[in-house]
Amino acid sequence: MGFAVVVLILYSIESPRLTSFRGIVDTIHKLAIARNGGTWQEPATARVLTSALYLGAMLSGVMIGVRKAGWARWLSLAAFVPSVLVTVILTTKSSILLPIALGASAYLATSIATGNPPRFTLKRAAWLAGLVVVLAGAFVLIQMARYAGWAEGRPLAVVQLLWSDVFPYLGAFSIWFQGNALSTGLHPALGQYTFAGVFELVHIHSRVAGLYTDQVVVNGTGYNIYTAFRGLIQDFTVPGALLFLGLVGFGAEIAYRRVRSGDFLSVGLLAAFYAAVLWSFIVDVFIYNTQESCPLCGHAGAMLYEDLHDRFYSTPGVWNMSRCEECGLLWLDPMPVEDDIHLAYGTYYTHSRSDPQGIRRIYAAVADYHVRRRLGYTSSAGITTRVMARVLSLLHPGGDAELSRQALYLRKSEGDPLLLEVGCGSGEWLTYMRGLGWRVEGVELDPKAVEMAVSQGLNVRPGQLSDQRYPDQYADVICLVHVIEHLHEPLATLRECRRVLKPNGRLVIATPNSASLGHSRFKSNWASLDPPRHLMIFDPPTIRRLLDQAGFDVGWLTTTARGARSTWTLGRHLTRERNWNVAAGPPSVGSHVTAIPFQLWQRIVIASGRQAGEELVVQARPRPVQSVG
Repeated sequence: MGFAVVVLILYSIESPRLTSFRGIVDTIHKLAIARNGGTWQEPATARVLTSALYLGAMLSGVMIGVRKAGWARWLSLAAFVPSVLVTVILTTKSSILLPIALGASAYLATSIATGNPPRFTLKRAAWLAGLVVVLAGAFVLIQMARYAGWAEGRPLAVVQLLWSDVFPYLGAFSIWFQGNALSTGLHPALGQYTFAGVFELVHIHSRVAGLYTDQVVVNGTGYNIYTAFRGLIQDFTVPGALLFLGLVGFGAEIAYRRVRSGDFLSVGLLAAFYAAVLWSFIVDVFIYNTQESCPLCGHAGAMLYEDLHDRFYSTPGVWNMSRCEECGLLWLDPMPVEDDIHLAYGTYYTHSRSDPQGIRRIYAAVADYHVRRRLGYTSSAGITTRVMARVLSLLHPGGDAELSRQALYLRKSEGDPLLLEVGCGSGEWLTYMRGLGWRVEGVELDPKAVEMAVSQGLNVRPGQLSDQRYPDQYADVICLVHVIEHLHEPLATLRECRRVLKPNGRLVIATPNSASLGHSRFKSNWASLDPPRHLMIFDPPTIRRLLDQAGFDVGWLTTTARGARSTWTLGRHLTRERNWNVAAGPPSVGSHVTAIPFQLWQRIVIASGRQAGEELVVQARPRPVQSVG
């Protein structure tokens, strides 16, 4: 039955390539994208038959415990082959770790029952160490196949990821224990954590995704406190948890003695105890990224919106949006795991390059002249273009703020300044800035977008900013254009920007404004919520706070009505309909015309002094090192 699970999974995959190593890697990689992007699910029959994997592992452990030697004992290990294949195909570590825990538990209990309990020997220690090394190496290779072609798929990156996943949970639990476990405000949950699955089965209490919601920071990275002991403490307090463990140990001792005396009916109880001990350790190394406290200031958050869905690309899942009661930051809850979030971007078309034609081409030329005239760049435009630009600047509903945004309000600089864009996509904006005379470079996670940018003669590096190891004081300007709202660790990214920037350099950020009129008008139908891609959404006070923590002094901050027409069009549509059909293209020119009154009203509100524009733009400079707190 275990092999039937493998066959069903392979049969459900469209055109699997299994005749070569390269084809297998491609199949694993594409399946990971499809599974995380929601375009593929494990067949229902396969999910039902998955129990055979666990049953086979338990029977294998029993057979190994019964047989003292011989080829039949080794043949029993064949029951693990389907688990290994499922792990390789789906790149899920639990598919092999749980069978190993069950098989080992059944082996230990059976060996005791047959009067041949395992004893510690150097040979067995060597076998165990070898198994750990093989598993670790296998997980590295599986993760490399999962992220094939991405920076996360490089051997060093995979090893660092596995290392950071396995060990810091001990420190995270220690920090949580010191601050929470001994608190008088800890109210017993009476089993809702330890027995969550059982409570849900008998309809006592519904199990929620990401049971453990608070995080602590270890070495600059946020970790969830997910250990068996944490659940026991929250359910029964520290004394109650110790009492519970004592009772379990006492029961295990009784089962052990009964098994030693020949009571085979107690073998299952003893095996269950061993399995619980082994599995509680294994699940401790998995990190759940539900974020209850504010990622920016650490204060408690309140639910702002519930049951949010991906309205644009139909990524399966349901999310909530929380708002910090202290600083006002919005963040997605549960927050997608950082290691897998980019897999959901497999159908996210943000990295193409536009080729304006017809009236759009004329508009681009006129807008380009406006930018050059307003920001001090040279232009060879003819008289017709110059006149049209003057008229456009007067009649454009977005005004100069939208037209000059094409260059991100960056004025011409002296010398040969370097502009570095983080999250540059296909490099279309870098190409434009290069045309204005800037020396440009970029960093981008999407390898296909990197290829497209490089094909245009741009110096764009794949991966994250921290992967590039730029020298100190390297760039004159660093830009993040609608990037920071996608980051799990925006503070760490901005600190790296500060290191890379020259002392008199500039950081420029453009991001959606949670205090905008569009958000006030459309609430949960505001297009810029965009779950699950927008993880944190800022307003002027929260972006100032973030920059201050990163060591920047804000020099200029504004909100603009750029994007107001799209906000109105999409907001009205999403109020009526569940989704927006991205394949149909952007909103029509006609719908933009009907949205002009909203943009004009937004400009009036901004002019009155309210920072209520759809887009938040800020320029900041690195604070001198000696004054960084």
